[in-house]
Amino acid sequence: MGNIGACLLGLIYAISIWTFMQADQLTLKRPCMLRHEPHDYIADCRNRNLTDIPNGLPPNINALLLRNNILNITRLPAGLSRFSDLSHLDLSCNQLRVLQPRTFIHLNNLDTLNLEGNHLPLNNLAYPNATFRGLPNLRSLKINNNVKDQDLTSDMDYPSYVLSELSDLEELLIDGIPSGEFGEEFRSLGKLTNLTLSGRIGTCNIPDIRGDYFKNLKHLTYLNMTQCSISRIRRGALTNLHNITILDMSSNSRMDMNHVENISYGLQNSSVEILKLNSMVSEYETCIVISKLIAQYLHTTNLKELYLNDNYIVSAEMGVLSLLPKSLEVFSIRKSRLVYGTFFEQLYHLENVRIIDLSETIGSAFPITPGLTFSLPPKLEYFYCEDSTFRFAFENVNFTSNKLKMVSYRKNVITHWVGRVYGLNHVSELDLSENFCERIDDGCLLGFTHLKILRANSNYLGEFLRKDETGQAFAYSPTLQFLDLSLNRIQILPENVFRNLVSLNTLNLSKNSISNLEFKITHMTNLTFLDLSSNEISSLDHMFMSQLDLISKTSVLKVDLSDNPLICSCVTLYFIQWMTQRKGLFVNQHLYECSKDSGWLYKENVFEILLQLQQKCVSHFDLAMGMLVSITSVTCILIASILYRYRWKLRYLYYVARRHYRNVNLTQHGNGFEYNAFISYADEDRDFALHMFIQKLEREGNLRLCLHHRDFIPGEPIAANILSAIQKSQFVVIVLSPNFLDSYWCRYEFEMARMEGLYTERNMVVLVKYKEVLPKLVPRDLLYMMHTQTFLEYPQDTDDQDTFWTALKDAIEAP
Repeated sequence: MGNIGACLLGLIYAISIWTFMQADQLTLKRPCMLRHEPHDYIADCRNRNLTDIPNGLPPNINALLLRNNILNITRLPAGLSRFSDLSHLDLSCNQLRVLQPRTFIHLNNLDTLNLEGNHLPLNNLAYPNATFRGLPNLRSLKINNNVKDQDLTSDMDYPSYVLSELSDLEELLIDGIPSGEFGEEFRSLGKLTNLTLSGRIGTCNIPDIRGDYFKNLKHLTYLNMTQCSISRIRRGALTNLHNITILDMSSNSRMDMNHVENISYGLQNSSVEILKLNSMVSEYETCIVISKLIAQYLHTTNLKELYLNDNYIVSAEMGVLSLLPKSLEVFSIRKSRLVYGTFFEQLYHLENVRIIDLSETIGSAFPITPGLTFSLPPKLEYFYCEDSTFRFAFENVNFTSNKLKMVSYRKNVITHWVGRVYGLNHVSELDLSENFCERIDDGCLLGFTHLKILRANSNYLGEFLRKDETGQAFAYSPTLQFLDLSLNRIQILPENVFRNLVSLNTLNLSKNSISNLEFKITHMTNLTFLDLSSNEISSLDHMFMSQLDLISKTSVLKVDLSDNPLICSCVTLYFIQWMTQRKGLFVNQHLYECSKDSGWLYKENVFEILLQLQQKCVSHFDLAMGMLVSITSVTCILIASILYRYRWKLRYLYYVARRHYRNVNLTQHGNGFEYNAFISYADEDRDFALHMFIQKLEREGNLRLCLHHRDFIPGEPIAANILSAIQKSQFVVIVLSPNFLDSYWCRYEFEMARMEGLYTERNMVVLVKYKEVLPKLVPRDLLYMMHTQTFLEYPQDTDDQDTFWTALKDAIEAP
C-alpha cells in the first residue's frame, strides 16, 4: 500500500510540473496583449520581466508599452527596427544605463518617447552623440527620474548636442541639476514650449536660478519647476520668458518674499495667464504679508489664475488687491492665517474674479456683527471657505450685488445656523457639511431663493429634525433638488418634515439610525434617487411602499436599501414579495442580505429567497388568515349587534353631548320649561295637530306648545332640533296613528322622549291614540307603554271630544 501511495504522489507531482511548464510556455508565446483603439494599435508588454522585445509582434503596431521590464540596450535597436509605424514608445522603469547612437534610427514616425525611471545620468556616456538621430517627428520626450540626489555630480549637464537634433520637440521632462545649463544648442529647439523640471516626478535640485538661466528657451509657454529646492532666484531670471502662459514654481519653501517679488518682476512683460506660487515660504515663517510690489509687477499682465496656497499669509498691504490685473478670474489663497480686516475689506476690488478659495485659512474666532454688509466681487460665482475652524454664522448679514452660485463652508464649526442673509439670491449650491450643527433657525435659508443643492451631511441634526413636525427647517426651499442629510444621527423623521421640498430629485439619508419611515414623500413627484443605506430598517410598511409605487409612476425612481438589517420572515413576506416584484427599483442589490433576526435565512440575498420563504410560510399563512377572518367576522357581528341594540341611547347621548359642548342654555320659566308639551305627530296628521291642538290647548287652555312645523330653528339638524324641543318641554304628546308608525322621524321623537325620561327620571310621555293601529306594527317599547300606562284615545263622537281635551289638558298641567 505504501508503494502505491508513493506512486500516486509522484504522478500528481509530474502532472503539476507539466501543467506549469505548459502554462509558462504559453506565457512566453504570448507575452503581450494586443488591443485596438480608435486611432491606435497597441502592444501592451508591461510588467513581463522581458529582457528583449518579444518576437511575433505585428509590425504595424503604432504603440509599444514596455514599462517595468529589464530590457538590454545592446539588443534594443535591432528589436525596434521592425516597427516603422510606431508613434508611441514607452521604455520607462527598465534597467537602461546607457543609450547607443542611432538607437531609434528606424522610428521616423515616433511622436512620444518615454525613458523615465531608468538609470540614465545626464552625461555624454549615457547620451552619446546621435542618440536621438532619426526622430524628425518626435514631439514629447521624457527623461526625468533618471538621476538620484545621491548621484548628482558636477560634471552632469543637460545633453544639449543630443537634444538639438529634435527640431520638432515640443515637450521635455528632465531632471533638474545644480550644474545644468540650457546652452546655445537649445536655440535650435524652436518648437519647445513645455518644460518640466520637477522634484515631484523625478529629481530637481536647483538652489540658484541665475539671470541668464532661460535665455535660450524663449519659446516656452509652460514651465514647471515645482519642488526644485530653489532658495534664490535672480531678479531678471524670468524676463526672457515672454511667451510663458503657465508657470508653476510651487513647493520651493526655501525662499522668502523678496524672491517671490523677483518672480513677479520677471513676468511683468510676459503672456502669463496661470501663476502657481504655492508653498513658497517655510512653514515656520510668521506674519507673511502680501506686498504691493508682487501685485504691481503683475498689474500689466493678462493673468487669469493666481494661486498662493500654503504660504501662511496673515494679511495684505493696503491696495494690493486693487493692483492685481483686472483679467484675474481665479484667486486661491488656501492654508493661510488670514483674519478679518484689511484683506477681506479689499475683496471687492477683484472685479472680474469668478472663484475665490480661502479654505484652511480663517482661524479667527472674531464674531460677525449682525447687520454687517460684505462687499463681494461683482462677478464672483464660487466661494470656498472649507476646513477653516470658522465658528460664527451669518446673522442678518447683507452682501453687495454679486453673481455667487456656489458657497462652501464645509468642515467648519458652525454649530448653529442662524441666518438670515441677504443678497445671495443666485446661490444654487450650499455646502454646510461637517460643521457639528445641532440646530437650524426658522428662516435661515430664506435668503437662498434659488437654492438647488444643499449638503448638510456629517452634522448633528437628528434630534432637531425629530421635533420639526411642521417642516420649518426647509420651509423656504421649494426649489431644492438635492439634499444630503447623511451621517446626522437621525432616528425618527416626522411626517411633514419635508413637506415643502416639492422639487427634490435626490434625498440622501444614509448612515443614520432610522428604523421606521414615517415621513411623506408623495409630493416629491420628481424624486429619482432615495438613499436609505446603512440605517436600521428591517422592512417597509404599506404606507411607504405605496408612496414609492406612486412616485415610480411619474419618475424613474431608484432606492438604496443596502446595509440595512432586513428581516426575511413570514411576518415580512408581503414586503419581500413587493421588493422582488420591483427589483428594478433598487440599486446595489448584491448588498441586500437577510439579517440574523430572520432565523434560517440569515445572510441570504433578499431577492433570491421569495420562493423558499413562500413555501415555509404557506401553512402558517392559511391558518393565520383563517383565524383572522373568523375573529374579524365575530368582532364585526358583535359590534353591529351592540350598536343596533343601543342605537337610540347612543344617538341621545351624542346630541346631549353636542348641546353641552355648544353651551346651549334652556330658557327657564316658572315650571322650569319653555313649553308645556312637545307635540309629536306625522306630517299626514298635520291639520289635526296644528288646528285642534293650537285651538283647544293654546288658545282656550292657555298652554305653551312646541310644534316642529312652527317652532324648530331653521338651519339646525332635525335630530338636534328634536332633542332640544324635548328637553325644553315638560311633556311629549305622542299622536299615535298608522302615519306615525310609518314615519322615521316620529319614531325618532318617541325614542328620544323615552331616553330623556329615563335619564331625567320623569314620566314625560303622554300617549294619544288618534287612529286605530295594528298591534303587530307598533314598536316593542311603544306597545309595552300602551299595555302598562294609561293613554288617551281621541273620540270620533263630537260630544265626547270636549271631555278628551279637558283630560289631555289636565295630564299636561299635572305637576
